[in-house]
Amino acid sequence: YASHSVSTANEKRVVLLVQQTQLYNIPGSLYDVLEDSRIIVISNLSAPLDYVQRQNLKECLRDID
Repeated sequence: YASHSVSTANEKRVVLLVQQTQLYNIPGSLYDVLEDSRIIVISNLSAPLDYVQRQNLKECLRDID
């Protein structure tokens, strides 16, 4: 399963939320353009994000001046 969303505030940002069991399915070409800090690993898709995951997501989406 894959989905995407584009925000006008962060048009050029790519953040990857991936279930831990699916890490092996990430294409190499995507790994080539993403920094490790832009990959947020989720252990359970049906559980809410924990504090660390929420903070990582906020940091990834924060505007850079």
